[in-house]
Amino acid sequence: MKRDVGRNEPCPCGSGRKYKNCCAGRGLSITHKSAGIPVWLLLAMGAVVIAIIALSRTGDRGAAVSRPVAPLSTTDGAGPRPWEYDSVANRHYDPTHGHWHNGPPPPSSARNFQSPGSSPSAAPQSLPGTTPAPWTYDAVNNQHWDPNHGHWHQGPPPAGAR
Repeated sequence: MKRDVGRNEPCPCGSGRKYKNCCAGRGLSITHKSAGIPVWLLLAMGAVVIAIIALSRTGDRGAAVSRPVAPLSTTDGAGPRPWEYDSVANRHYDPTHGHWHNGPPPPSSARNFQSPGSSPSAAPQSLPGTTPAPWTYDAVNNQHWDPNHGHWHQGPPPAGAR
């Protein structure tokens, strides 16, 4: 049976204040406390669930960062072969740069370079001890000599460099 609470009596909600200064006029049931879960607890549980989902979706992404950057060595210890593709790390060895690049190697038609041990006709050659004039353009092979880098680049030289 519901007991009527006087306005000057302690509030039955347990706050310690008088009923007239607490729950009176709110239209709330004053016979018992709410049995619901506090909002802050719901928010904390939601944040934990979101964090677990986010961490589970990242999977093995951290392993890609920790892979070694050093070239794969062959059985004879000579290092990687030109344009060797490492499917585990999704990278290829570029002999013109002497290091690994991300992704598969370019098609053989796009590999206009002189790799170590290839024929001397692949790129214009200069005499030993000399270098071509700066920004020399070789129209046959569509490449130019970059004096800043000391090697040939694909395409014509930059407009301001001639």
